[in-house]
Amino acid sequence: MKEVIYAMWLSELQGMTPYKCYTLFDFYRSFTKIFDASATELNHAIYHYSKAKNIGFISKNEYKKHKEKIFDYEIKYNNLPKGYEVLTPLDDRFPKKLLEIDDCPITLYIRSDRFNNNKFIIPEFAIGIVGARRCSLYGKDISRKLAKDLAKEGVNIVSGLAYGIDVAAHEGAMEAGGYTTAVLGGGVATCYPTKHNHIFNNIIKTGCVLSEEPFDKAVEPYMFPKRNRIISGLSYGILVVEAAKKSGSLITADFALEQGREVFAVPGRVLDPKSFGSNHLIKQGAKPVFDYDDILEEYVNIYRKTINKSCKIEKKLEEKEKIVYSCISYEPVHAEILNKLIFSEIAKCIGSADYASMYNKDELKILTTMNESDIILSLLILELKGLIVKKSGCYYARSEV
Repeated sequence: MKEVIYAMWLSELQGMTPYKCYTLFDFYRSFTKIFDASATELNHAIYHYSKAKNIGFISKNEYKKHKEKIFDYEIKYNNLPKGYEVLTPLDDRFPKKLLEIDDCPITLYIRSDRFNNNKFIIPEFAIGIVGARRCSLYGKDISRKLAKDLAKEGVNIVSGLAYGIDVAAHEGAMEAGGYTTAVLGGGVATCYPTKHNHIFNNIIKTGCVLSEEPFDKAVEPYMFPKRNRIISGLSYGILVVEAAKKSGSLITADFALEQGREVFAVPGRVLDPKSFGSNHLIKQGAKPVFDYDDILEEYVNIYRKTINKSCKIEKKLEEKEKIVYSCISYEPVHAEILNKLIFSEIAKCIGSADYASMYNKDELKILTTMNESDIILSLLILELKGLIVKKSGCYYARSEV
């Protein structure tokens, strides 16, 4: 029987927590060995090898009853729907950043249309963006813009698909043709909140949704703090866009600090209740963010090559090519989505002086007169120059130049 089945079984043992599960895994390095051990042996390992004390032990009766259910988990795993995957820390594709945290989940249920012969990998360099559900229009715009700019640079945008700042971050990443990861409280079989179902489906097409909960488990309030530690655990840093004095986003920021992640915050108006939390983070030492470069410069050793190459390349391109190239990231984007992205920019420029100010006069003139033929020709030129690659299914991605 596969290790992943034993991991699924262990994660649902009554009385177990992610911390206790990962403590056992860290000691045994095998979920099969954990299953074969007695409750007494497991309790001994938890007591002697966990950093925390008084965390409770496994009931021998519950353990015995739960062992009898192992074949139910085998059936469940073998009948996972297409596009679903379960990763454990034993899998090479398991996010490396998550392995750094003490309460690392031992199972990640992932849903994506991008699985390809077991080669699906979540982009490692990720930034989490979180904030108020009842945010201001300004907060939404900032979240979307920063996510979009970061996604253009190949950053995986991680958030929780909640109302307000979260969903704006996901939308910004997708507008850029980039990758985004939605971490859910409940299982990945259904969207929560249900009003975001269309965004949920789009994320599945272009990125992934994931959860440590079984894929068919309904969401419950206690799951959200657990979910928040995964958002920060997946990320190199957490950006708080807007947060009130008592906000779930501050819980995510606390997790980030405990996990050794950077914390960033967008400054808000001093008297705005929606910004009390984010402004307090800055007061406590979080880095204020005015532009996506404020985030990337903290990871210069990771991103220096990518940033420098992008700058040199874009200086050599014609205006049309430059605009098309800026909309393509290192994660493949379909030509149809790329077209929509570019025309979306055109619509925004026509209707908003704020968006128009993001471009110089030459770029704006070219952008507002571009058509589908211009895009096709620019893609061909960029491909001939070796700057992008065309993949099967009419997907485009930047070359590793």
